[in-house]
Amino acid sequence: MEIMKSKLSLSIILFCLFNTLHGQKTIAGSVIKQENNTPIAYVNIGIVGKNIGTVSDKDGKFNLLIEAQYMYDSLLFS
Repeated sequence: MEIMKSKLSLSIILFCLFNTLHGQKTIAGSVIKQENNTPIAYVNIGIVGKNIGTVSDKDGKFNLLIEAQYMYDSLLFS
């Protein structure tokens, strides 16, 4: 009986996890200077008018996980 409960709990947790990830997309990239192609660290990146965003790392790289409904909205880099 205990094994059945743990399998059911694991199934529910996995379902919730996959259900949450289903409607999301990842935007990944690097922020670089146009003049010399060097990375720009710690740039704020977000969807205009929404409370969704991230910051580039020390190498200018970023990953932004967003819901599919915002895929065609504009990104703001500052």
